[in-house]
Amino acid sequence: MTRAIAVSRGKQLQYVTLTYNMIEAGIAIWAGALASSVSLIGFGLDSLIEVTASMAALWLLSDSSKERMVQRVVSCSLALLAVGTAYQALTRSNEAERSLPGLLLAVVSILVMPWLSREKKKVAGALGSSALASEAKQTDFCFYLSVILLSGMLAQWVFGFVWIDSVAALAMTPLMLVEARRAWQGRSCATGCDCH
Repeated sequence: MTRAIAVSRGKQLQYVTLTYNMIEAGIAIWAGALASSVSLIGFGLDSLIEVTASMAALWLLSDSSKERMVQRVVSCSLALLAVGTAYQALTRSNEAERSLPGLLLAVVSILVMPWLSREKKKVAGALGSSALASEAKQTDFCFYLSVILLSGMLAQWVFGFVWIDSVAALAMTPLMLVEARRAWQGRSCATGCDCH
């Protein structure tokens, strides 16, 4: 893949990510507010952070000198999300209700995110960009959050575990912090590129 083709493909993937994550964020935050679900709202906020990361990646694809700055944007966003999600999970006073839209959203995200991540990693490898690799890892992270969200929601639906929403939200935070640290250090190189 030539550099020009990789940049063009990278931009297309970022536009797909932006569109999908804006829709995902809207549905997750709306459904989470209706169901009083911290994990769904946290998932929606993560989608907004993915939007921020995609915008930073688009910026990087237009100006490759911004490599380190893009990684720092991704890192700080993830750290803030982890703190906010943990705080909400630990201080909530009500139990979450079941959410069919949230359940369906988690399933769709589990199907979409691995494909997006795989394609982004190809572009990051072709361009030798650790920042784009970090952004692709954040897409992996969105997949992991989708699995945690779906598991928690299924446990609530099948077994009636009303407390599982807070547990699922807390389970998301270590993943957020690990990836935030890796992005800050420039070590999210899933493609085998040399980190800058």
